[in-house]
Amino acid sequence: MIAPLWSGLAGSMDCPSSFTAEPWIATWLSIFGDTLKPSILVISSNGTPVGACIVSISTTHNYRLPLRTATLNATGEDDCATVYSECNGLVCRRDFELPVAQAIADYLGAGEWDNVSLRHFTSGACLDALRASFPGLSCIEQRRDTYYVDLRAIRATNTDYLGFLKPTIRKHVKQNLRYYSSRSPVSVRVAADPTEALAMFEQLAAYARLRWRNERSGCVFDAERFLAFHRTLIRDWFTRGAVQLLTISVGERAVGVIYNLVQGKRVYFYQCGYDYTDEKKLSPGTLSISLAIEYLLTTGVDDYDFLSGHADYKRRLSTGSREVVSATFRRPRLKFRVIDLLDRATARFHTHPRP
Repeated sequence: MIAPLWSGLAGSMDCPSSFTAEPWIATWLSIFGDTLKPSILVISSNGTPVGACIVSISTTHNYRLPLRTATLNATGEDDCATVYSECNGLVCRRDFELPVAQAIADYLGAGEWDNVSLRHFTSGACLDALRASFPGLSCIEQRRDTYYVDLRAIRATNTDYLGFLKPTIRKHVKQNLRYYSSRSPVSVRVAADPTEALAMFEQLAAYARLRWRNERSGCVFDAERFLAFHRTLIRDWFTRGAVQLLTISVGERAVGVIYNLVQGKRVYFYQCGYDYTDEKKLSPGTLSISLAIEYLLTTGVDDYDFLSGHADYKRRLSTGSREVVSATFRRPRLKFRVIDLLDRATARFHTHPRP
């Protein structure tokens, strides 16, 4: 019953995104709802629904200190299986951000929680309203730039994507394209149905596991709930245009798979996997992303969002940036004073390690 209401409100947001849209939310609830047991709030004005929100409260740990953390919408799952929801916001009609934020704060009220964690919120009216709705609480914010490609601006100049890149980056992309093309024709294949899309996802997962294990780091593609989430999202929502998977091949050999999320005329670069068995000087990632962007230019998409992450290639292959904010509102707790002291001590140790 909530789905049509949520879909309508998400579509009227000031900054709608794939991560607040019905496909992502419905899939998240189906996979994580049994463990988090979230509450679904519907906020009305004069009997008319103007906002909705998912509120989860779970126990996290910092320096082994337990924290009861409240999160909004599709966030709050265990880090080991997180689906990396970003571009979060208040799901509400425009100009109702403040009353909806105040209603959420009133709901949390005297509940048993230590902090409210807002993860990867887009700067703007939604975040401002939430700041105003938790007066008297300390707030810690982390700001970071996320990078994107302005496809509409490129299309308006009637030129190609490479022409918008810096000369050194453009040279690097062309070198990769020239080398791979010298072996066999390079092509982009877009999944045509859920079965093909799921096969591409499994190939991407295999690439990711191999790369992460070679680097001896944990791999989210080993988490069953993470895999269940994306298999469900692709199976149930591919035909409605919520996801897109592309395989970049050299001859008959796939060298990269890109997994995009689609929201209107904005596409999000969500996951990728590449075959790194060629020479180290080659970059299958650079090849795959640049060809994917050239393909998207032909489809009428306006914006290709690289999402967050510290990988330098996102900055180099972008044409612009925007800010996202993660904020934590803290109740006055002794445990937070202990955490802050330990954070400062850890920072001093790393700055001035013992000889």
